Amino acid sequence: MFSTMKLGRIFDCPGSKSVTIRELRAFCRYIDSYGIDRIVESGTFRGVTAVRLSVLYPSKEIITFEKSRRVFEAIPDVYLKENVDFRRGKLKDNLDLVTNTTAVLIDGPKKEGAIKLAKKCLKRCRLIAIHDMDQYKERFFGEFKGSALVDKLGIITR
Repeated sequence: MFSTMKLGRIFDCPGSKSVTIRELRAFCRYIDSYGIDRIVESGTFRGVTAVRLSVLYPSKEIITFEKSRRVFEAIPDVYLKENVDFRRGKLKDNLDLVTNTTAVLIDGPKKEGAIKLAKKCLKRCRLIAIHDMDQYKERFFGEFKGSALVDKLGIITR
């Protein structure tokens, strides 16, 4: 169950490009109803979303991928102590981690790359969220019928 109180020190920062609390709350509703035991994120950046998820779901496996060496090396050390498996690389090269009980959160690549990755993941899992789809919503809704958009977070289920 989602609780903003559980997030404690991790809350929305104005001007941040991270997944917001409102977007995360929507994603968590789906996680809770789909019997998810692993969450895989593509596009770690600073690790905020992965750490938020680890606070909300300490017993779930959380794996996050960042392709950029520079960005990966800049992840704050304090986050590395959390219940998250931070990996340098690309989710598209690790699709064996995506199963029927996995939720996928795509925050990189963006636009067409995100849609392409989501289509590959959707063959393996039932729940995918793509961040920053607000400016790309016609393409998003055209590709994924019956999907939802909460602010900038597109949610796809099957």
